Amino acid sequence: MEIHICVTLFVNFIQNPSHVVLGETCGSENKCDAGLYCSTCPANGNTRSRCTRTQPRNPTSKV
Repeated sequence: MEIHICVTLFVNFIQNPSHVVLGETCGSENKCDAGLYCSTCPANGNTRSRCTRTQPRNPTSKV
């Protein structure tokens, strides 16, 4: 029974690859969460691609 559950979870993971969240490194596949895109910021010396927000958000505003 436990093996069946593990196999099922493994198959689901393969079929639905995980997405990368804000600030995490991403690859050329661009698997960032919705509303994010994979980019670099060479201005601050960061050459690794990271998931960034497409529009800035004010953390103190109430929605």
